[in-house]
Amino acid sequence: MHCTVINTVYRMPRSKGPRMPFSYPSILASTALDAIKGEPSQDGQRKAIDLGVWDVSDIQVCEMGSHGLEGEYVSCGGCSLD
Repeated sequence: MHCTVINTVYRMPRSKGPRMPFSYPSILASTALDAIKGEPSQDGQRKAIDLGVWDVSDIQVCEMGSHGLEGEYVSCGGCSLD
């Protein structure tokens, strides 16, 4: 089973060779995220950030490495969550 939450294929800068993995703690500690979150409050805690809500209407099982007409993975089947 596989679920893509963040696709790092197009991460910049591109590295030569195998993709470099990332860690959730590293993302939380990044200066880029600091710019979004703002300065710490008086109690030292960072402001919460809202990355939005994503509605999921269905789950698809796709063939890894397959590509449809628009570059998407090709679905082998799935089920609706509605």
